[in-house]
Amino acid sequence: MAGTVIQVPIDHSLRAALDRLARERGTSRAEIIRQACLHYIREQAERSDEARYIEGYRRQPEEPALADVQAALAAAVLADERW
Repeated sequence: MAGTVIQVPIDHSLRAALDRLARERGTSRAEIIRQACLHYIREQAERSDEARYIEGYRRQPEEPALADVQAALAAAVLADERW
């Protein structure tokens, strides 16, 4: 894989754990680290999306009556669905 090489200081025990995991999975330490970084980035994006969603509801809360109507409509539509 072509890319940029970076250096990140880690302690001996973390390196040993990464090496052990890489051996168990039959992959490289670098691949484990890449996957961990991708997972972290996705997780942060999800948290950001959730925070925006919550903030939107704080700015404009759902009307309880509207929620009841939406639930009734969903129940009527889903009752006709062939699962």
